[in-house]
Amino acid sequence: MVGCGVVLMTWPPTESYHQFSLILHAFGLYVSFLQIFQTRYQMARLYTQRALGKAGEMDVVNTDTRETHWTGSVKLLLPMVWFGHMFQLHLAIYAFRCDIPFRPNSVPAISLCN
Repeated sequence: MVGCGVVLMTWPPTESYHQFSLILHAFGLYVSFLQIFQTRYQMARLYTQRALGKAGEMDVVNTDTRETHWTGSVKLLLPMVWFGHMFQLHLAIYAFRCDIPFRPNSVPAISLCN
């Protein structure tokens, strides 16, 4: 998200900027909601491990257990994470396509990275 913030600060206020910024803000809201949901899931998992005596007060949630508990929250969390990845891919493709028509006389940014 830091890179997207830099892009938004350096992108001149053109039509392409306004098209991209709306989708970027929607993505930011989705990611913040997803982070809250993941934090609540990890807190519940740590609470369960502490109650069973498998974790102490200062431990963090880890993947040392081989068994996966397919509770309702995991079944909801995994599709949300995959949707977030697909949303990020869509955002990258949209940003690339949004920028190209408005820069007819310039070199694409990808060639500058080499």
